[in-house]
Amino acid sequence: MLENSPKADNWDSHWQELSKDIYFNTPAVRYRWKCLERLIGLNHQTSSPAKLIDIGCGTGRLLKYFSNCYSNIQLKGTDNSFVGLEIAKQSLPQGIFFQADLCTQQYEPPAPHREWATHAICSEVLEHLDEPVIFLNNAGKFLQNNATLVVSVPGGPMSSFDHQVGHRKHYTAKMLENELTQAGYKVEKTACAGFPFHNLYRLAFILRGESILNDAKQQEQGNSSFVSFVMNCFDWLFKFNLLNTRFGWTVLAKASWQGDRPVF
Repeated sequence: MLENSPKADNWDSHWQELSKDIYFNTPAVRYRWKCLERLIGLNHQTSSPAKLIDIGCGTGRLLKYFSNCYSNIQLKGTDNSFVGLEIAKQSLPQGIFFQADLCTQQYEPPAPHREWATHAICSEVLEHLDEPVIFLNNAGKFLQNNATLVVSVPGGPMSSFDHQVGHRKHYTAKMLENELTQAGYKVEKTACAGFPFHNLYRLAFILRGESILNDAKQQEQGNSSFVSFVMNCFDWLFKFNLLNTRFGWTVLAKASWQGDRPVF
């Protein structure tokens, strides 16, 4: 098990492996992205473009999803992994991507990025961090005052894969609300989505353990029609997931930035 090991936090190495489509083309990822898109509430009809930044953007796949949903939008992404950012630049040439270590206290963004965004997303990042409040406070420096941030983090038990990629913890809605408030945000809404079928999907991950990575590779190579069939079934079942119950394992929040301030 690689929990909290240096290898678990080596995101340059992870993105070289996880940049393949198979790791993003899953029912759980598609469901989470739809939840975030619904929660952020961007207006298709607005005359002025939204300015959206993905904080912890990795390879830029979520920004690419938003670029396909909205034509009138400006996109930026930031991450601490140079490998992830290089992949993002190739995948989404119209986006602006830059490196930033937001885990550093008193981080100061370059002038072109300070107070730029009207909207921000931070998806599946906080669970990897030792100091998520510092990270969130630094992230706010990219946002205009009262800009909207939407966050997703995992809830429920951790799988072998979660440990492999360095999850420190999984969240409840209250835990996420507390961290956002401490970091200088006003929390407007929290939700626990995905019950019952996303929970069932997650339990399959937990039961399969490390074998889940082999399942994904077999599907990518076209060697497992059964895995493809199961994924298609979950895609259909996810349409019936509940958007907010205390049993959901996709933990979401919508918050507004209240301005930079010391967090400790």
